[in-house]
Amino acid sequence: MLKGKTVYIPPMGYDSARALAAAFRAVGLCAEPLPPSDEQTREVSGRYASGDECLPFQILTGDVMKLFEGGDVDPGQSAFLLPASLGPCRFSSFVSDLREILERSGYGQAEVFAPNLSNGHKDLGELGAEGIRIAWLALVSANILQKLLLLHRPYERVKGEADKAYEDALQDLCARIEFAPPLERVERILSSLFRGRDRFGTISMREEYPTPLVGIVGEPFCRFNTLLNNDLIRQLEDRGGQAWLTGLLGEVRSYVRTLAGLEGKLSRDETALMEVLRDDLAKYSDPDTGEALKYAQPYLPIESGSAGVALRLGQVVHMARQGVDGIIDASPFPCMNGSACAAFYPKLSRDLGGLPIRNFYFHGVKRDWTAQLDEYLGVVRAYREHKGEKRN
Repeated sequence: MLKGKTVYIPPMGYDSARALAAAFRAVGLCAEPLPPSDEQTREVSGRYASGDECLPFQILTGDVMKLFEGGDVDPGQSAFLLPASLGPCRFSSFVSDLREILERSGYGQAEVFAPNLSNGHKDLGELGAEGIRIAWLALVSANILQKLLLLHRPYERVKGEADKAYEDALQDLCARIEFAPPLERVERILSSLFRGRDRFGTISMREEYPTPLVGIVGEPFCRFNTLLNNDLIRQLEDRGGQAWLTGLLGEVRSYVRTLAGLEGKLSRDETALMEVLRDDLAKYSDPDTGEALKYAQPYLPIESGSAGVALRLGQVVHMARQGVDGIIDASPFPCMNGSACAAFYPKLSRDLGGLPIRNFYFHGVKRDWTAQLDEYLGVVRAYREHKGEKRN
């Protein structure tokens, strides 16, 4: 099914896409991340998407069709990885909608690879259980490096040093994922993470009172794709804030662990990798899915069927317990889950001692958020002074 084809990974987060592509190559498949979303993505999307679809799908469509319009890609030798999804969110229609657009545009030979893991390994094809394990290692490791980047970049003395350390560390990680012998893969990845930590340790840092720490939750594509969210995190950092971006692992965790026989192995792998930087990232670890859903139980029980909303609410509670000074929910407009969460936030804020929680809705156009971020960070700083706590 995938042999002889190039599997393209959508750039929800370009770093995670690079690491995931390396994992696919490690099991003998050809894989690459889709090129980063840019202004051409918007232009191309307008020619193929109707405009009624949700913004993440419009960006995805633009990235896929931009690849074909470049003229160097054979649709018959191409496959696009998308997670299968059920439920009321329009994300569940991404697979069928993309297939329809490819067919209508003359690229119907291209494959949309959307494995449904509810029946074990059946839909995984050449990837197999070992490929899923390597992909999990890749996502966990990329998540660790991204946390190190966001931990250092707001305090760098020389602009660009943290990004350079991150790029070097990510290249090294991808090489270990792809080329390490199977029995040594975890050890090689651990060594790469240590080297990445050491690279960040060479950055000249400003010694001053920590900047306000703002947790970023929201729709997965929106909180990671910098075109869709107008590079929100850099804008936040430019205004004097520090971001704690919720990783993809919360959404992915329940998805991959439906594989029979892999849950224990994946848990052990994650624990081993996270232990490497336990001291560095002790206050920035994302909650386990079960933990997050437990936190959400008083507001939205999982029995309600709205797992995505409950998970996000639980992430907010977890971050509050870890000492964040504010929360931004980054969602495309309109977004069902984002709107549902917004209904709970006033009560959640009161229960969390007045924690400032703000929805930022993105409309698919380039925007400067300076005024809104300045106003919000003013509220965050006031809350921080009121709670009278200092982060180390």
